[in-house]
Amino acid sequence: MGSAFRHGSRYKNWFALLFIVGWFAMAVSSAQDFRKDGKVFSTAYGVLPDGAGLYMEGMYLPPVTTGPWTPAWSPDGREILFSMQGSLWRIPSTGGTATQITSGPGYDSQPTWSPDGENIAFSRDTGHAIQIWVMPVSGGDPHAVTRTGSVNVDPHWSTDGNSILCTSSAGGKGFGLWSITLAGEMMEPVLQDQFQNISPSWSPSGKEIVFVSNRPWDGKETVGTGGIWKWSVGSKEPSLLLQEETLWRTRPAWSPDGQKVAYISFRTGDHQLWLLNSRSGNPLQLTFSGSEVFEPAWSPDGEKIVYVSDADSRLSLWSIPAVGGEPSPIKISKLQYQGASGHLQVVVHDAATGHDTAARVYLTAGDGKAYAPSNSFERYVTLTNEHYFHTSGRFEIDLPAGTASIEAMKGFEYLPHKISVDIVAGETSRVEITLNRLVDMAAQGWYSGDSHIHMNYGGNFSATPQSLLLEADGEDLNVANGLLANWNTRIMDRRYFEGKLNANSKPNRLLYFNQEYRYSFPGHLALLNLKNYVYPSDVVPASPRQALYPDLAQVLDQVHAQGGVGGLVHPFYGAGFLPRRSKEFPVLVALKKLDFYDVMCLWSDPYKSAEEWYRALNLGFKLPASAGTDVMTNYSRMPAVGTVRVYVHSATPLDYGDWLKNLTAGKTFVTNGPLLFFKVNRQEPGSELVFPSRESETVKVEAEARSIIPMETLDIIQDRKIADHRPYRLARCARHRRGKSSSTHGLLRVCSYQSGLLHEGRRSGRFARGRCSFSGLDRRDASGH
Repeated sequence: MGSAFRHGSRYKNWFALLFIVGWFAMAVSSAQDFRKDGKVFSTAYGVLPDGAGLYMEGMYLPPVTTGPWTPAWSPDGREILFSMQGSLWRIPSTGGTATQITSGPGYDSQPTWSPDGENIAFSRDTGHAIQIWVMPVSGGDPHAVTRTGSVNVDPHWSTDGNSILCTSSAGGKGFGLWSITLAGEMMEPVLQDQFQNISPSWSPSGKEIVFVSNRPWDGKETVGTGGIWKWSVGSKEPSLLLQEETLWRTRPAWSPDGQKVAYISFRTGDHQLWLLNSRSGNPLQLTFSGSEVFEPAWSPDGEKIVYVSDADSRLSLWSIPAVGGEPSPIKISKLQYQGASGHLQVVVHDAATGHDTAARVYLTAGDGKAYAPSNSFERYVTLTNEHYFHTSGRFEIDLPAGTASIEAMKGFEYLPHKISVDIVAGETSRVEITLNRLVDMAAQGWYSGDSHIHMNYGGNFSATPQSLLLEADGEDLNVANGLLANWNTRIMDRRYFEGKLNANSKPNRLLYFNQEYRYSFPGHLALLNLKNYVYPSDVVPASPRQALYPDLAQVLDQVHAQGGVGGLVHPFYGAGFLPRRSKEFPVLVALKKLDFYDVMCLWSDPYKSAEEWYRALNLGFKLPASAGTDVMTNYSRMPAVGTVRVYVHSATPLDYGDWLKNLTAGKTFVTNGPLLFFKVNRQEPGSELVFPSRESETVKVEAEARSIIPMETLDIIQDRKIADHRPYRLARCARHRRGKSSSTHGLLRVCSYQSGLLHEGRRSGRFARGRCSFSGLDRRDASGH
């Protein structure tokens, strides 16, 4: 089998991977496609443009948690409301049995009690829109009080109980402060301008609002989501209360006596609870926890503050005296579900070994909601409306009675397995799921890797090397490169830099904490195999590190001097030549400074990134293809590590140094699904072919693709034209059902044929190009280079 290509003149041809795979469309959007019309970043909620919208979703929008979140004290101080598992719960303020008070479709969060204690307002996420709802405390059906804007969050009752203050995107200019008049369920803007205004809280007098805004102050630029501001009813402009770099999680809350404001600060490097004097704005730290804390709420007498802690990577309720002191846990002894419930125990096996195996799991109960065990971290992919978690191979959970669906998958080399199970009230159901391999890439010397992972980056989960390796194991990812990087003026996870493999690494699961050099105008770099951290580590406007120096070529010289390698990550998005970001790309290519190039990333346009990559290849530059997700593993709204990945043909057993050597030698293919095998004259990617001086030369191309999901086409491209187009033909298959649709997996090969392409008269290599096919894909639809 093979395909023929002809050319004239003598040249050396260094082959990157030269074919693409197209896929059946199975859903409206792809979990990996954070673009709008293939060109510009957008988010499913559409509030903020570009990457800011992804940060907003990951850190600001209400998460679906396996532990308590957004607590609120009752007016009489006897109970606390909180959200968990997408529902609202109430518990005695001293702890005890938590009772579920909302259920059914939609994910509820941010409860707040009306001043008279008769009603509860909360946010409900119904999929790509979040509205404010109200329900009676005594029971009854909740009803929406907002219907405008894609995001309405942070409900806060007025002191007279006649209106609700909230953050809303209703104005179409990002976030503003809006008021909902309950009598007519009408919304009107309170503060809507060109700035982002979020997280409002009424003063006890009802005459002032404290909130977070990124508006400038005294002619100075802000960093992050801005400072804490006050706005008085009737005034034209707000006044600054505290200038501080914030990270979406500030949540200022006015004390019942009006003298103080509780808020979450990141100034110590971790989220901690602080107090402000509501007049002078001077801050005071209240918690000194080794973990992070979130979501402060005052007791009605002002004596205590309840908050959420992520200690031991599990969310829990705590309270602390408002004057400071020792925090106390508010323990949940039992969960009382609104309806009948049963227990589920699940074991996931590897068919080849018979042993338990880590996996990604999608679990939906009979009530239509997704669930995750209490000791796991539930994640949500916004564009596909899918919730998932990772398991080490065994888990158990209480679920509402009814038919539940469970789907387990493990990367791109195992066939997904989906089953249904009846959850019977008061009984335990046991399920075993067996995952079968489609292909063992490691057995053939191909090892997968993700060049761009951020472990902790401002999310609501305390990720650790162990949790990151569990996720890598569940995704069957061999090499995880955790990149330390700045978030504005702070370097996240700096304490994990070692200059060597992390000690938690296993033979086929390697973890190395490296660095991302974030310099927005010229481009971002992934720096791998570092022995020493590179300084300055970033460029942040309006900070002491705002100088546009050194250039990326000099940074890469520092990296190479210590035996490291560097590549351009999430290179391009937007229209035109060299669009947004990576403006130094041509210089770095010409100087041969780059060791690899991320063709695929969740945060860039793979079409545009590939287009610029082919420009370099067609000029004769050897630029190896790589891929990195750029996921933040402690964000609740985020795809998994390795959802785009690079496969490297490397030595066995797996060795990090050898894997990098072969990555930079171009022995790679990148993919978000298909497993690719490709040879030219029996040589694999990374090889160099030398031809004598003739008018034409015939080469034999062998291409094969295997996938756990259906393939539509396989294309070989030369000189930006499709030289060979093959529709999908099923060679061998097994049935796999997903929801109401069915699909197959199989094997696609290119058959022999002859074709001649005109030589364009230039002295450069004939580099075919692979292109990504993201349009209309679900989490297991993909394309590869």
